[in-house]
Amino acid sequence: MKRKYILFGGFVILLLFSLFLLKSSIPYDLLGRPQEGELNFTLTPEKTHVKEGENFEIELELTNTGDNKINVWDLEEQVSYNIILSYQNATELPYLCGVIERTPLTNEYLVKLNPGESMKHTQDSNCWELSRGEYSLRAVYYTQLGERITKPYWVGSIESEPVTIIVE
Repeated sequence: MKRKYILFGGFVILLLFSLFLLKSSIPYDLLGRPQEGELNFTLTPEKTHVKEGENFEIELELTNTGDNKINVWDLEEQVSYNIILSYQNATELPYLCGVIERTPLTNEYLVKLNPGESMKHTQDSNCWELSRGEYSLRAVYYTQLGERITKPYWVGSIESEPVTIIVE
């Protein structure tokens, strides 16, 4: 009889612990798999021909091209995307705006994209010094595990097509 109570008590404790794990804020990478989805990431500069020293805007757009809604990270420079300007020989230009220090992301940073929905972000080109010549401009959107996010989200990286910028 005593053995039944011990087994029953162990079962109840295991059940309560399981419920705690499901309702807790344990990071998602410990509890489940990332969401699968199809994304398209595009970069559109305001101009492709600029004068030396002239700044221009760079628009980024992340689109859910799949059939299911997915959670993605909001577009924020150095957190979920990097813009890369390089010479034609693929050597990257120095980034002049400094590097941010960030804390782990939480659920508030997620954006739900339904099929066909997009989110956009615009950034200025003032973080690079462009002299006369031809440059390649591209962007990479990325997410990773290891954050404080408890909801499922898309994990991976996707790169935009490069765009040629001519500085005269």
